[in-house]
Amino acid sequence: MSPAESLAKDTIDYLMLYFIPPNVSIVLLAILEVTIGIFLLLNIFRNKIILLALAHMRCTFAPLFLNLTKLHSPTALLHSHCLDSTS
Repeated sequence: MSPAESLAKDTIDYLMLYFIPPNVSIVLLAILEVTIGIFLLLNIFRNKIILLALAHMRCTFAPLFLNLTKLHSPTALLHSHCLDSTS
């Protein structure tokens, strides 16, 4: 498992109030990202997809502003051992 996957699971858990299991949330995230990419490539529902992509980008940067226990400093994102130390 990559540090990004662990961080994504933890962030989605936090944002969804632990309602969605981590293994399901990472699959849903992948489906969302692929769907955004396909719709942008095919130029379908362009305005709605751009808004969805912007919302996704906002959630992507959420760990920088949330108080997640795995983020000890802004440089923790660069060091995978910091992300995996509490797992």
